[in-house]
Amino acid sequence: MSTRTAVTAGSDDFAVQVAEYINYLRSQALSRGYRDESQRLLRRYVDHLRDAAGRTTFAEVTEADVDGFIGSLRLSGQSSFESLCAIRRLHRFMLAAKVLARDVTAGILPRRPKRLPRALSEAQVEELLEAAGQGAGLLRLRDRALLEFLYATGARASGAAGRRCREPGLADGVGLLRGKGGTGA
Repeated sequence: MSTRTAVTAGSDDFAVQVAEYINYLRSQALSRGYRDESQRLLRRYVDHLRDAAGRTTFAEVTEADVDGFIGSLRLSGQSSFESLCAIRRLHRFMLAAKVLARDVTAGILPRRPKRLPRALSEAQVEELLEAAGQGAGLLRLRDRALLEFLYATGARASGAAGRRCREPGLADGVGLLRGKGGTGA
């Protein structure tokens, strides 16, 4: 099915246009889960356009309407990014079908999620180690040693939890950590 013939000519009805877009997605052999999730998101998008933005056609939609909808979802960075991508694909589909004269999503920059957490400052690490060093006896030593081990190796807590003090090489400062999924690291 061609994008140029997929949308009913002159149809301004949100529901009809979204339904035809979903049919187009079916023709692209995309997974049912992806289509269903896109349909749910786009229904919410249309409701927002009608109720919050007062729009009756996609031709009336502005960049601020799209940005307002994405903001109203209150999603994590990755989910927000994926939602914007789904809406952008709908608008590009309708642009290719000549239903829209321009793509209002083109100027919206996706807010990509931060992939890595910020590193702790040296002062924060010292504060953390001091807090772990409080208490009495062997538990205090264990807690501090575990935190120092985690910080020095970058290991996950689950990987460090399986370590034993008497494992070969550990006394020499060498050890094998099992990463996520049991991979050696």
